[in-house]
Amino acid sequence: MAIAVHNLIEGYLIAFPLYIGLHSRAKAFALAAILGGLSQPLGAVLGWFILRKVASMGWQVSATGAIYAIVAGMMSSIVVNGMWPQAIKCVGRNPTKVVQYCFFAGIAVMGICQTVMGKQCDF
Repeated sequence: MAIAVHNLIEGYLIAFPLYIGLHSRAKAFALAAILGGLSQPLGAVLGWFILRKVASMGWQVSATGAIYAIVAGMMSSIVVNGMWPQAIKCVGRNPTKVVQYCFFAGIAVMGICQTVMGKQCDF
């Protein structure tokens, strides 16, 4: 259910600016379906080809670690440069403390959930 809700919101966020720019619901819907629907399978195929080549050279472990590090860096950059400042703007009084408390509460909840579920971070 969560993935379905995520996909609906993602589709809307892709289609709405296209609709504003193109002034056509059909074109916006078609482009959003293509951009949102094909980006993940195309990325998976591209990644498979790259990792297949890397694995044949014996660099699979290093490449996997590098990919994790790159993705973690991109996600951290999005949080620090985009989501964190936006969260501070959206909170009314004393925004920095509220955002900081909620940020660390989220980290604590994730740690507790991983501990309770027995998830370990050793790959």
